[in-house]
Amino acid sequence: MTLIESPIETVRVGVVVDDNLHVWIADTQTPKNRKNWDLKLGTLKGLIPGRIIPGHYLGDVKFDHSALGFTRQYVTRFEGSTATPDTAEEPLGVVTEFYPDFPITAGLGRSAKVIMGEASWP
Repeated sequence: MTLIESPIETVRVGVVVDDNLHVWIADTQTPKNRKNWDLKLGTLKGLIPGRIIPGHYLGDVKFDHSALGFTRQYVTRFEGSTATPDTAEEPLGVVTEFYPDFPITAGLGRSAKVIMGEASWP
């Protein structure tokens, strides 16, 4: 089997990709926006860059494809947590249960409130 070597060595992806911290979701206020985000992550993965620099990260970061997978998984979990609840507290509980070691930030609460329609952004 031959490995495909990417002509792209490094991609600095900005706010599209995060790693090892709660992801800011308030900018993607609709399910369609979050689906488009997922499509962007798939496009980035398809580029097969050798190194990926997330827009935000914390702690031990590998600067590889794992950040794409982390962001995708986080957004999917967040999306699933907002399917039936009545308030932002329920998605907060679900997300913090999946990522108990991440520091709780104002952005996490703000994102949940925006997605649940309890606050506006920007």
